[in-house]
Amino acid sequence: DKEMVRSLAESGQLNLEYLATNLSVDKEALDDYYRYAKFEYDCGLYQQAYGKLSDYLSVIETKSTDLGFNAQWGMFATEILLNHWDQALIEMNNLKKAIEERTCSDKEKLQQRTWLLHWSLFLFFNHPKGKDLLIDTFFSERYLQAIQTNTPWLLRYLTTAVIINNRRRAELK
Repeated sequence: DKEMVRSLAESGQLNLEYLATNLSVDKEALDDYYRYAKFEYDCGLYQQAYGKLSDYLSVIETKSTDLGFNAQWGMFATEILLNHWDQALIEMNNLKKAIEERTCSDKEKLQQRTWLLHWSLFLFFNHPKGKDLLIDTFFSERYLQAIQTNTPWLLRYLTTAVIINNRRRAELK
């Protein structure tokens, strides 16, 4: 339950070693917990999925695993679907960092950046500082390369954000 998770986190015991030793929760059970969170997400139970994904990410030692990376994507998506724009921004930044730290091919990183750009549109057009965030993200080197390579149609969103943002019009050039 949430109270137990909170108390374990506060005491520094929310880790797989403690859970395996004291509660008979092994890596396989933890991965099943992730899969259950994904099932809830697929059923549209976003708040419940968010809680489980959050718990899962707080226990696993490394988020660089495939399930850990997928859980980060799930956290970002649930925050968007729950209209939690400030938290979605935090999750987007966590995901950007995870994409860059991930050990995978350049092609896969390009694809992940492309997906992040698409999902981020929901955030950028709903967050109070969204237009500035869109401009900053889309003009960053790696994401601009992703736009130019995979998604040139996203340039229209960037152009719109620059035009309607009086302070940033100079960047249009």
